[in-house]
Amino acid sequence: MENQEKDLREDMEQPEECPEQESPCMEETCGEPEDSTEKSVEEEEQDAPAPKSGHVKLVTDQGLSGDEYCVSEPWVESDRLDSEEEEELSGIEIRYDLKPEEARAAMKAFQRKNLFKKNMIYTVVLGVLALLYLQSVIRNPDYSMGKVLGVFSVVVIALLWYLPARHINQTVKGIALSTDTFTIEISEVGFLIREEGGKYLVRYNTPTVFVLELEEVFVVCVSREKMFAIPKRCVPEEEMEQVKQLMKDGLGSKYENWIKS
Repeated sequence: MENQEKDLREDMEQPEECPEQESPCMEETCGEPEDSTEKSVEEEEQDAPAPKSGHVKLVTDQGLSGDEYCVSEPWVESDRLDSEEEEELSGIEIRYDLKPEEARAAMKAFQRKNLFKKNMIYTVVLGVLALLYLQSVIRNPDYSMGKVLGVFSVVVIALLWYLPARHINQTVKGIALSTDTFTIEISEVGFLIREEGGKYLVRYNTPTVFVLELEEVFVVCVSREKMFAIPKRCVPEEEMEQVKQLMKDGLGSKYENWIKS
């Protein structure tokens, strides 16, 4: 009996256990986290403003390359126009295609203007070296290095003239199979070219820009490596004189008449 009273007394003195407290994180606050305010990279790119107008180095698929191996600067110095500038600046639009003979004439003129002088200098220098090696070999038939270098000089001379001619032939063959058409605008300040990225202005005062007028084609050289061959047959007769005058006024002495008299 005493033991039972003792146990009952201990049970009464023992503090009651606290009920398990609910987590302070309630359903309203512990649900899925709210969407982050930070945008993904793709969203930022989509929201980014369109590129502004300004000077750019334009790489274009239009036009012809003057030399297969001279491609140190495969771009054209130009200005990208914004929508307002496109509306304000316009020119005479010419849609054209190319015939093989027109492309051949244009590329020959371009190479003669840009490559002929350089190739002539290299030919003279290498020719003198070849003669010097030949003299050395005549005096000493056992001079093997002289034979090798002499032959090498002659081979380089041949390649200087063969490779540009081969490039013309290959390009002309491709044009014969092509049905592509191109568009260019002749304005008061330069040539307007439309690409996927917008409209671009190649100014007349760019140092590398000049025009060669041939019998059947305008050779518009826009860089040391790139040109546009515009056939005269694609220019409306009523606009021909205006087109010529715009280019002459803008280019001055950089407009050259190569028509044989």
